[in-house]
Amino acid sequence: MDFDKIAKFGDVMLVTDENIFAGNVPRVLDTVREVTEVMGENDLFVSTPTQLSFVLMAHIAARAVNKGWKRINFLVFDAREQNYIERQMSLCS
Repeated sequence: MDFDKIAKFGDVMLVTDENIFAGNVPRVLDTVREVTEVMGENDLFVSTPTQLSFVLMAHIAARAVNKGWKRINFLVFDAREQNYIERQMSLCS
């Protein structure tokens, strides 16, 4: 992950700075709780193509709905352009 390209969107906060087994549900949920306590609806999430990232994002989305967020903002890596682009996922029906 190229943090220089991400930094232009704002401050970077690592969600996990250690290896967490995606099947360790208590640890995953603790991480999600910690992240969603300090991040808000207008912050950007950057996901990586890992099983843990997929599991974290699913739990973050569920918690975001419970907190009343209307959307989740993402940075998605565009492999062709070798850069990140902003995307939104609506949480409203």
